[in-house]
Amino acid sequence: MFSTSVYADHSEVVIKRGEPGHEQPFGKTLVAYHEENQLRGFSPTEHRVVYDDEAHQFVFQVYAPLEREMNASRFIVYWVGKRNAEIIHSIPTAYGFHFHESWTKGSQGNIYGVFDNNSLDTIYTIIHDFSPFSREIVSAEIDDFALVNKFYISDDIQPWVIRDVDSDGFSELICVDKTISDLFDKKLNKPHALIIFKKIDSAWTQIESDLYMKWDTELESVAKEQVGMRKISTCMSLMYSLFVHGDPDYISKTESVLFNEPSYEDGKVPPLAEKSFNILKDYLADKK
Repeated sequence: MFSTSVYADHSEVVIKRGEPGHEQPFGKTLVAYHEENQLRGFSPTEHRVVYDDEAHQFVFQVYAPLEREMNASRFIVYWVGKRNAEIIHSIPTAYGFHFHESWTKGSQGNIYGVFDNNSLDTIYTIIHDFSPFSREIVSAEIDDFALVNKFYISDDIQPWVIRDVDSDGFSELICVDKTISDLFDKKLNKPHALIIFKKIDSAWTQIESDLYMKWDTELESVAKEQVGMRKISTCMSLMYSLFVHGDPDYISKTESVLFNEPSYEDGKVPPLAEKSFNILKDYLADKK
């Protein structure tokens, strides 16, 4: 983020990006950076262009692996001047980078507002690995020559999909609430619930939605079909989801599915099922 200039008396002065003496990027040309990445096995593929309030130009560049058997990709954000480019942000490797469908190639004027009509949201998704909840949705903004994420949501809330669920012309953020994931035995697949946020007065606010009932109905059907450990995991998600969505029968609905003896080996409900159920029941009782 800083550049060092050496003067005749051998003193060094650190010049911050954008300050006098650093009006243009310090670095190679953008093509030279592309060539350097190609030598490392990555080829430039998709890119997007965005400008800050001072009309400085930034390129969001994705590099794909040259060899098919490699899954990793690279992602670098450059400040680009008349000739040179300077790296302001980079993610060396991840399994995927995807720009939101409304963020077309071109200048800032080509970005459509995703969440409200007062902003042009630069949205992209990072897939860190293929484990549950490894996806990260970023709403990027250039602030003082650094990339910042405009999402201010609890670490327990995982942004997942962007959709206009209430058909008002603006997108909502469909998330996974994984607050309870660490309560249980690690053998269980992280229990979670669906929640939806809408940007209201520049703040992310949880909203009501008909989608919750559809989600829980489907989740209950899935839970009934599961056996063994998967049934326990799914029932914990069902119980938490029903609670989060305000269903007063979250305990009885879960009990009828979880303690269905034919779903388990030898027709016996394993101790882990009852232990997990009691842990979550006590936890939710304190949240009422």
